[in-house]
Amino acid sequence: MRPFSLTCCVALLAGCNGEPGARPEGEEPLGAGRFSNSVIQRTIAPWDGHAIQLFLSEKPMARQKAVPPYISVRIYSGASAVSKQRVRLEGKESRKGHAMWIKGSAEAAPLDWVEIDFGEVEEGKPVKGKYTIAFPDGKRERGRFEAVWWPSEGRGG
Repeated sequence: MRPFSLTCCVALLAGCNGEPGARPEGEEPLGAGRFSNSVIQRTIAPWDGHAIQLFLSEKPMARQKAVPPYISVRIYSGASAVSKQRVRLEGKESRKGHAMWIKGSAEAAPLDWVEIDFGEVEEGKPVKGKYTIAFPDGKRERGRFEAVWWPSEGRGG
């Protein structure tokens, strides 16, 4: 090997430690986050229209029973309308839906806002996505979810 080639190989190997380069700020890998348990169900909007409800919980949930503390996100649209879409809800209930922080059995407060990035939403198949939550105290949580379907709630769901 010529000296030039050897120098290039040594320089190249010195920079290769098998680890990926630094990620740009804000692009860190996203894990399950604080709310690692999730379910989704069809439900009804206040005007008897289609709606879905997503529960994000710190603890496993029993069949048809969310266990505090958890996040409840009710979106006044059908499943197909949110499939592969980003949905953002502000703190107050609106025509789009609402999001609540259920801290305990008698403690609930509206979230400042919540943003859900849904993957494909097809009833009966797990629904994957990402969440970003802004709590009333200013804290934020981010993570991924894979929600299983609960049976529909109400006749319109």
